Amino acid sequence: NINPDADGGSNLGEASKRFYRGYFTHGIGLNGETAAGNMLDDYEEGTWTPTMPNSGSASFATAHAFYTKIGRLVHLIAYVGFQSNASNYAIPDNSDQFRIGGIPHASTSTQYNYTAGSISYSGSGNIASWGMSPLVSDNGGNFIYFHKTDGGSGTRTNANFRAALGGEEMIMSITYFA
Repeated sequence: NINPDADGGSNLGEASKRFYRGYFTHGIGLNGETAAGNMLDDYEEGTWTPTMPNSGSASFATAHAFYTKIGRLVHLIAYVGFQSNASNYAIPDNSDQFRIGGIPHASTSTQYNYTAGSISYSGSGNIASWGMSPLVSDNGGNFIYFHKTDGGSGTRTNANFRAALGGEEMIMSITYFA
């Protein structure tokens, strides 16, 4: 049982004598916080497997994806390589909305749960000129879609991605609430 003699009068462990693992039933409060809604009650990190749920049998040539979840905030990073357009597993040439699935946590089931995302690399596929951002669908969504950032309502299709990124790679990051 660890009880300090006075408020702020005890340390939990020392620099050279740290605890191995801690288990907390109601989360961790920082700076004297006591409200249950402000406790840090979840932390996890891992990998996830990007898929193309709106693209038939298409698959990524390579995919490396990681995530960190702190509380209900999820941050995704993904490096994906697209199949050559000559491949049987290339993105189909159709007007379906291009999506990336397999994200580790669905978005919160609140409407207008907007996300923030960016594409930092796209090989020689000049998708920066598209003016778009990767977003996690709101209201309990479990996929990433790509939306114009010019105030328009358009999204990008399988045909758009096939034309620009067949045989190329893309690196992106997205932050959203689960």
